[in-house]
Amino acid sequence: MKFRSFLLIPLLLPLFCASVLAQEVRLASEDRDRLVRIEAPGLSQPAVAALQTVPRLAAALPWWDQAVATLLDGGEPIAVEPAPIDEDGLTLFTLLADWLAYFGPMDSDTLAAALGLSSAQLLPILDELSADQAIVVGRLVDGVDADRLCDAGTFESLMRMTRADASPDFQTLPIEQLALWLAVAHGLHEPGDNSEDLRRRLEPLLGFSAAASLWETEILPARMQSYTGALIDGVLQKSVLRWV
Repeated sequence: MKFRSFLLIPLLLPLFCASVLAQEVRLASEDRDRLVRIEAPGLSQPAVAALQTVPRLAAALPWWDQAVATLLDGGEPIAVEPAPIDEDGLTLFTLLADWLAYFGPMDSDTLAAALGLSSAQLLPILDELSADQAIVVGRLVDGVDADRLCDAGTFESLMRMTRADASPDFQTLPIEQLALWLAVAHGLHEPGDNSEDLRRRLEPLLGFSAAASLWETEILPARMQSYTGALIDGVLQKSVLRWV
């Protein structure tokens, strides 16, 4: 993923922030000018955010009045005018919902550390998001025996990709081979010789309608080495199959 896509994220994860601040991630000068370094008592380490998201962060994050924001490469603190509160007054709620959409499953401790929130501030909002079905919570990661939370839309996309990866590869065959495939599927290539063989050969025919005379003279004899009425009677007695 190119770094420019991260410029849409309100606040980056701490591990990525550390790489940016240590200049382990190479950025074009115009990108560095669009990023802000944020320090606050609520953060375990400096954070990095896109410049255009800072007013929204100032309005949403409870610790912002103690924060110091500067351009990524330093300089004087930036004066920030908080964005207007949305009509429902759910600034932190909507910030969390939007922020989670950029990431896969994570634990609540990682989320709290990234946004500098306490459990008392975070958990009620997560409960609301879960009740609104905006996030999913549970054992979401194979091999991880602990709950994770994830944006519902993101998790759905991840599930689609997982199912696509698990789909078996197959090779298409010419239409001319269809008749042979059907014959094999119906047991015509190797006629059976007992009631169990007959039962298996009846399964592909469930729901198929034909005259009783055809079943006895064409359909079933074609699938058995030596068909007799006693064979079908035995299958009917031992199963839920019935003549209708």
